[in-house]
Amino acid sequence: MEHLMETEKKKYNLRSLPGERRGASGADAGCHSMRTIGGGTLSRRTLTKQSTTAGRGELSRRAHRVEATAGRNELNWRTHDVEVTADSSGDDTKTLSSSIPQTCLPYMTRRTARLASTSTNNAYAMQRRSTERLPSPSLSTTQSEHSLFSNIPSPSSTHSLFRSPTSSLSSTCTYSSRTTRSTAAVQEALATNPVPTAGPSRTRKKWTEDMNRFIWRTYLLITNCETSQMNNYLEALHREFDNRYPDMHATRQRLGDQKRAIIRRKLLPQPRIADQRRLIFINKTYTKRINKLKHEVQLKLTDQNNQILPNLNDSITEQTHNTHESLIDCTLTLTETTTTTNAQNENITIHNTDSNSTLDSNRIEIEFNKALTRFNIIDPEARPYIPKQKTSRKFAKITQFLNINILPKHLNHELDFSSLHTLIYSAAYTAAICNGTKFSTEDSITTYKRNRTPAWQRRIESRIEKYRLEIGRLTQYMSGNRGQRILKTVEEIKNKYKTHSQHEEPNTEPQHFLDTLKQKLNATANRLKRYLNCTKRKQQNGNFINNEKQFYRTLGHNNQITSKTTEIPSPQNLHQFWAGIWENPVQHNTHADWLQKIADTSNINQMEFENIPVDTFIQIINRTHNWKAPGTDNIHNYWYKKLTCTHPFVHSHICKFIQSPHTLPTFITQGITYMLPKGSDSKNPANYRPITCLQTIYKIITSCISEIIYRHLNEYNVLAEQQKGCKKNSQGCKEQLIIDSIVMRQAQTKNRNIHMMYVDYKKAFDSVPHSWLLYVLDHYKIHPCLITFLSTAMLHWKTKLKLINNELTTDLIKIKRGIFQGDALSPLWFCMALNPLSELLDSTNIGFKLRCNNSFHILSHLLYMGDIKIYATNNTELNKLTDITQSFSTDIHMQFGVDKCKTHSINRGKTEYNFYTLGTGEQIEPMDEHTTYKYLGFRQSRQIQQKQTKLELTQKFKARISQILRTQLNSRNTIKAINTYAIPVLIYSFGILAWSQSDLIKLQRTINTHMTTNRKHHPRSCTQRLTLPRQDGGRGLIDIQNLHNNLIDKLRKYFYAQAGQSHLHKFLTDIDKKLTPLNLNDTNIQPKLLSKQQKIDLWAQKSLHGRHLADLSQTHVDRKASNEWLRRGELFPETEAFVIAIQDQVIDTLNYKKHIIRTPNLPTDLCRRCHSSSETIQHITGSCKSIVQTDYKHRHDQVAAIIHQNLAHKYSFI
Repeated sequence: MEHLMETEKKKYNLRSLPGERRGASGADAGCHSMRTIGGGTLSRRTLTKQSTTAGRGELSRRAHRVEATAGRNELNWRTHDVEVTADSSGDDTKTLSSSIPQTCLPYMTRRTARLASTSTNNAYAMQRRSTERLPSPSLSTTQSEHSLFSNIPSPSSTHSLFRSPTSSLSSTCTYSSRTTRSTAAVQEALATNPVPTAGPSRTRKKWTEDMNRFIWRTYLLITNCETSQMNNYLEALHREFDNRYPDMHATRQRLGDQKRAIIRRKLLPQPRIADQRRLIFINKTYTKRINKLKHEVQLKLTDQNNQILPNLNDSITEQTHNTHESLIDCTLTLTETTTTTNAQNENITIHNTDSNSTLDSNRIEIEFNKALTRFNIIDPEARPYIPKQKTSRKFAKITQFLNINILPKHLNHELDFSSLHTLIYSAAYTAAICNGTKFSTEDSITTYKRNRTPAWQRRIESRIEKYRLEIGRLTQYMSGNRGQRILKTVEEIKNKYKTHSQHEEPNTEPQHFLDTLKQKLNATANRLKRYLNCTKRKQQNGNFINNEKQFYRTLGHNNQITSKTTEIPSPQNLHQFWAGIWENPVQHNTHADWLQKIADTSNINQMEFENIPVDTFIQIINRTHNWKAPGTDNIHNYWYKKLTCTHPFVHSHICKFIQSPHTLPTFITQGITYMLPKGSDSKNPANYRPITCLQTIYKIITSCISEIIYRHLNEYNVLAEQQKGCKKNSQGCKEQLIIDSIVMRQAQTKNRNIHMMYVDYKKAFDSVPHSWLLYVLDHYKIHPCLITFLSTAMLHWKTKLKLINNELTTDLIKIKRGIFQGDALSPLWFCMALNPLSELLDSTNIGFKLRCNNSFHILSHLLYMGDIKIYATNNTELNKLTDITQSFSTDIHMQFGVDKCKTHSINRGKTEYNFYTLGTGEQIEPMDEHTTYKYLGFRQSRQIQQKQTKLELTQKFKARISQILRTQLNSRNTIKAINTYAIPVLIYSFGILAWSQSDLIKLQRTINTHMTTNRKHHPRSCTQRLTLPRQDGGRGLIDIQNLHNNLIDKLRKYFYAQAGQSHLHKFLTDIDKKLTPLNLNDTNIQPKLLSKQQKIDLWAQKSLHGRHLADLSQTHVDRKASNEWLRRGELFPETEAFVIAIQDQVIDTLNYKKHIIRTPNLPTDLCRRCHSSSETIQHITGSCKSIVQTDYKHRHDQVAAIIHQNLAHKYSFI
């Protein structure tokens, strides 16, 4: 029983367990987790009806010809030919036994007097026998039974008549029948010693429908439609119920149970429950309006000196009455519509691959109405968080039903945005509820899970501690310690562990007892380890599926603030530091001299704008990430995307907000900023990177605006060519690094002078003045309507700070300086703010000259967002360009991060040390020959440090692979983690670092060797299968060599395409003669790519590995179904590797050793079990005679059991 979870000693325990023993490579591997192609398993806990199958005890009784429906205590009666029905309990049996006359004086306990058998079989038999002795009985069957088994007095003669057959019956059942009294003796004893009475009989309380309605209505009133006092309602409910029904004597706990039973067992019709909730909400709304109108009356009375009281009172009464009537009419109409819809739609059936499930449309509508009523009166930022939902057909059907059948009833063009927002949230909440999501009772308060040790783990750990203690005591005893406590403990150990196992002799010597204890300790410790691994496996796979990014962050232990971390800033310090940056508004220098140089924008026409185009809006909605982190309103992009019936109304409100910015709700512009540490000093608030999550609707609005603004900028070529931060269809950082590599390599190979400066801004996004942001919009002729909207929205920017994985949250901070990060507009807006700097630097016509064929191109700087690199041919030109940059930055109140700025001067191949002094007196230090600067992720001096960078990337690549392979992820998730967490470390360097083909093969081999070391790949398995897709029989790994060559080819094509439009790119393609891995000057290079079909052909050509592929290629084999287990990837990686090794026939069978490996001194390859045929994979798996009745039969029975269970489910037998 080692594979079962350690549980308390209970008769039945159907709770979920950590799982079976982890499968290992070898015989019988996976026999406890055998699956069909569809992934079905033989469930030992399949859901059945109560009347379907027998329990554990019943099976043994049927084997002994005992009725299966009898309980454990009824067996004594059955075996003695006594009629006791299946409904009788053990207590009933005791009652019958105690009521039988014995040799001693009769005695009946109070508990026995209160119980009555629910069966009438005994009563009918006794009445029939009594009728023979009493021709005119005055008692009916039921009365006879009550007179026998209750304390209701009856005539003594009647008692004697009814007890005489009972006494004869007891003669066969009593434990000691040596002396049995006669009937007369029993009557005499009863006459002298009457049976004590126990008061009136107790009857079960019956809850009427009126009581249930009263409980439900009172509960809704107390909790304000389940929006408040969710934990303290029982006392008030008990008080009201006790006043209404004083005779029930129900406790508070019993009322709480009955309230839950009303919902769970549907004791009230569901439409009535929804109607009561709706009417209570209307009554509360009506009360609020009355109070509001009364308040207005009081104000008017005060103003007009109590002269208009009668008229106002009549007006208020009439107005409130009309309002209340209209609300009730709307409710009744909605109820009728709901009833009609339910009658028409009934249930929608979903056909899944595994089983048929039914979508309860009535429940969805009820839950939606319940959610809508509840959240109508809750602030959008106080609503519970809706977690990411696991995609399934059922979930898609639920969302579709809400989108088609529910939401359209509530949508109209007069609906304000707050109501529309509530409808979308209610639909999302309803879909989550119906999909199985559990929400806490106090939804407005975020609860955090505590890492509590489960009970089963505590039990096993306590058992381990007990074994260790006993081993210590026994060791002391064997060492000669004969203390009183030691002797007593050893004696207890000897009495407790006399038997080592049922197959061995009892323990007699102390060494025997010690051996028993050590083995028990070892077995229990291994069990704990196995259970912990199983629990860890479930948790890690769940976390990986739900939040892959968070799983990787936890895996690497980067940027984590845990509850055990003590060195964290307080909320006050966080608020004080960041409020000092954001809440201090500044104005740019409107009188700067350089403003006149960029004033000429005659080449740019005024932007045309009326409304957000519908196609743009739909495009923005469709390309959003489904489960991107939402803002404080907790609505993910998924719901805006999938609830298509709301699109016209959302689009209409967005256009309205832009045209009339004062109608924008204030909660839309509020965000929550998570602080991620970016250094070792986690106590310093400055060492945190702010990541702001904005409301999804605000991100949709700004995405639409960003799309329109970008089209305008792109039409007039406003953004500088040197800026790649937000340009579409560019290569971003990689493009800038390739350009930089060509420039530096030409200067090095041609021995030319080059002077450079690296400029890094301090808190760049958080320092830009709002006045400058609005200025650049007007400068580049953005439509005034959009400027007005953005300027109005900026007034309401605010956020809260929160440490990730911590409960600390600060007060609201108003954003009066900097860009509100987190939406699509912020990077484009920031690039527009720095674009005038590029215009100023280009206007100087100085910089480094790229020479090719007696022509040149001047490159003054490269810009990626806020990272600037300035180029010049001498130090004087460098200082001039830096002066312009410093003047521009000072006028817009952006500061250099002096500690991250460097100068690098190379004159005739030698490094010079030139300082640059800022206006504040601070100096930018130069780089020496041994100093490197990390520019856009790569360390460089005169050029990128190729060897060192490749070594660092390889080490990081190996470390991430090891981290992944040490986890408990299943096979599919393991491969996906390698593809998305480890390999991307290398992807960024492809095209920048010179990776040779042998380097790439070595990197691919690194994955194979690490998987082999961790038993997740057989060393002799087919390597082509590793990089083939799973549906084609592979394991789905990315081919690093193919990936590299493909990316190089794409980069080359991009530069060739840009060369036709950009003078800079034309020069770069001519200059790059093996200066970079792209070698752009050579246009005849063909990429070396190995296609999927070529890999399959290589696999098929292998005589041993190719046999499985040949089997799959046969006409009678379903290739897709045969590879379904690989596509699902739900096995352990070790088990999957073992199965693939079997398919590749590389297991060490005698045939493989003798004919493939050619092991010396191997006499024969005959099977070690049957000794009749050659020991091959085919022989072991299907034709060995010695295991036909064992392993083959077990495999056959498992498959048959799965088929049988599926058929039983299909035809509703279970």
